[in-house]
Formats: sequence, structure tokens, C-alpha cells
Amino acid sequence: MILKKENKQLENSVETKDDLLYNLQQQKQDLKTEIYKKDEQLEELPKMKKRLKELGAKLEEKEKENDQLETKINSLNQQLEDKDNAIENMKEKMNNEKDRELLEQEKEFQEQLQEVRDDYNERIQDLLTRLEKGDH
Repeated sequence: MILKKENKQLENSVETKDDLLYNLQQQKQDLKTEIYKKDEQLEELPKMKKRLKELGAKLEEKEKENDQLETKINSLNQQLEDKDNAIENMKEKMNNEKDRELLEQEKEFQEQLQEVRDDYNERIQDLLTRLEKGDH
């Protein structure tokens, strides 16, 4: 009876060991699969590194282009500002010129008006003088 019991325990023990062995073999297979996947990933790393370098170089190139465009935009904005200032100066100069011409014209009209007045006053004076002398 004791032998049967011990025999049963040994059988159980062997089954347990078989189960453990099977589990270990399964784990070993899983680990091999994982290692294979990791190896594939490792092989991809240099390609990824190269791609990253290429992208980095492109990014740097785009940043340079961006800087150049920004410089160009700033230059164009400055040119526009300069042209706006030049136009404003020209407008001011033209207004001053126009004002000067108007003043000149006004002065000329005043002088003509004064000549007419003087002539008119002379005529009136002449008429008054004639009237006083009795000259009709």
C-alpha cells in the first residue's frame, strides 16, 4: 500500500516534471521567436538611423530656405516702407508746391486787382478834378 502510494507520488512527480519540461520548451520557443523579432528590429536600426539623418538634413535645408525667405520678406517689407515714405514725401512736396503756386497766383491776382483799383481811382480822381474845374 505504501509502495502504491509512493509509486503514485512518483507518477505525479514525473507528470509534473513533464509539464514543467513542456512549459520550459514552450518558453524556450517563445524566447527564440522574441530573439528573432529583436534581431529583425536590430537589422532595421541602421536603415532607420540613415532615414533619420536624411530627414535631419532635409529639415536643416528647409530651415535655411525658411531663413532666406524671411530675410527676403524683411527686405521687401523695408523696400515697401521706403517707397511709402518716398510717396508721402512726394505728396507733401506736391502739396507744398501747390500751396506755393496758389500763393503766387493769389499774389498775382492781388496785384492785378490793385492795378485795376489804382486805374479806377485815377479815373475817378480825374473825373472829380474835371468836375471841380467845371470841365464837362
